[in-house]
Amino acid sequence: MVEEELFGYVLEGEKPLSAFNIYPSDSLINPNSPFFQWEILSREAIEVWNRLAPSQNRYAFKVTQAFNHNFGGLYQELLFINRAQVQTVIEKNIDLFRFHLGPTLECDVLTDLIVGSSLSLDQIIKSNNALMGILLGYGTYNSLMGGRFEEIIGAHGDLDYPPYCGYHLQRKNSNNLQSYLLAYTDTEVTVSKIAQKLSLYPCIGNHNLEEEAAKITALSERVPTKILNEKPTFIFGAYKSEENQLFFKKIRSTQIEVQKLLSRSDFLEHILEKITGEKPIIACPLPNGSNLPIGKHSEEAVALVVWQMAQSLDEEAISIFIDSLSNFQTCKEDKSQAALIPGVLYGLKQAKANLATAEKQLSSWLDSQQIREIVPKHLFYETVLPGHGDPIGSSTDLLLSYVIEDCLGHTLGASYRCWTDLSNTFLGFAHGVKGMRKGETRLIYVHPSYGYGATTSLPPCVSLKVKVTLHEVNDHIQKKLSPPCPIDLDWVNDPEFYDKIVKDTQETASYLGKLWGEWLSTSNDLDFSMLCSKLKKFSNACIPPQSLDQKSMKRNCDRVFWNLMKEE
Repeated sequence: MVEEELFGYVLEGEKPLSAFNIYPSDSLINPNSPFFQWEILSREAIEVWNRLAPSQNRYAFKVTQAFNHNFGGLYQELLFINRAQVQTVIEKNIDLFRFHLGPTLECDVLTDLIVGSSLSLDQIIKSNNALMGILLGYGTYNSLMGGRFEEIIGAHGDLDYPPYCGYHLQRKNSNNLQSYLLAYTDTEVTVSKIAQKLSLYPCIGNHNLEEEAAKITALSERVPTKILNEKPTFIFGAYKSEENQLFFKKIRSTQIEVQKLLSRSDFLEHILEKITGEKPIIACPLPNGSNLPIGKHSEEAVALVVWQMAQSLDEEAISIFIDSLSNFQTCKEDKSQAALIPGVLYGLKQAKANLATAEKQLSSWLDSQQIREIVPKHLFYETVLPGHGDPIGSSTDLLLSYVIEDCLGHTLGASYRCWTDLSNTFLGFAHGVKGMRKGETRLIYVHPSYGYGATTSLPPCVSLKVKVTLHEVNDHIQKKLSPPCPIDLDWVNDPEFYDKIVKDTQETASYLGKLWGEWLSTSNDLDFSMLCSKLKKFSNACIPPQSLDQKSMKRNCDRVFWNLMKEE
């Protein structure tokens, strides 16, 4: 990793630290992915490093375990830290760090926390993008600009939180809509992300976040070609500033020093000396030609991990993946569909089923005598408790209480006495409250085409029932609402589109299976025929064997993968 930006620039003093996240290999389906390769290499290297436990005074190599709510599992964070540089950038920006992390913060306390605590870097700096950029060595100004831009993009992401909607709803009519279908129904949305999404407002001088993002983008500055074209490449976003010319000069100088470092004949000894401050004594020859020792049941270990990886594919595709792996010699190679996201077919099936349920549910709701239509057969309401005074008119800033359920009775969102900007809510909600009076309570019935549609982080194509009460109206804010134009959902039931997704899913599984088969068949540690037999056994049983030592099996599999990559 010295050959990458990750460690080289830290060793030579330009970057205070580098951060790299390692996810379990059974979540990475493509063996050609650099993330897959780094995960295997890093996991084995961590054990060696911890066992040797060299002194870490000038530099520190830190590994912490954290939980990623979006990923839904544990991962390891690797930090390579230049202690002196971390201290320097914190001292230079101490007021900014104190503003975000607390006014009594001291430089040495934060440095020691970053270097020596069991907390991840993200936990320490409270997920602040600007502070992260400063510690990664991108400079204060660039970090502030880039950090703010990432906040805006994050707030306008694809997360839907009823009655609010992600930015993707504004792109429903794009021509490539039918090329994907999000299947996020089991994804947990963290409270912190929702809070960020709902509380981010444009900075002074901007009417909205889109305008602010456009201004930041317009300030982008081109990084010099030499820095981008030569390795190790220092990749970051730069924004127009007089400070950048000196910054670019320092980066280029460090890049040259790293290139000299990589050409040294005593490369390993020199790096260890830089890290520990002491000249190392290497008492044995470097094992250039030897592989890591493999334990028993290696075929079973690899089959178990590969089978677990395959579970991320659609149910119909798992058997195709395993067959293609076992018979890779006869599979044709087709990379055209290899990028199809696993879960698309599952998401499409769920959308079709939910849409059918929604149609039946809306028909039953229409039987009520109290129903009033806003959009025929798609959006209607009934008054539960009458209000008083004048209708809200064109006001869009309302104090509301609401409960939002899907057609199956699941609560998707609720709030009590919450000021709500109708321009940020889904169409059925925004237009469903029109004409309400103070004190009024309504039940609003929403077809999926006026709710969240199919490409959503919520269950796709569900109808919604909203119980809402109007408490107060802010007449000073009157924004223009989007017209009540429905989301196009005809493609959900299009048989040609369904057949295409089925075909693409099968081709993706076949291609990935062929990749794995070609790769694993070259291993000197495996009996490939036995591996395929074990893999089919796990697949037929549908559950992993409970008698196996999962941790030991995973370690054995990682070593098989390590040896394969070293041989390449």
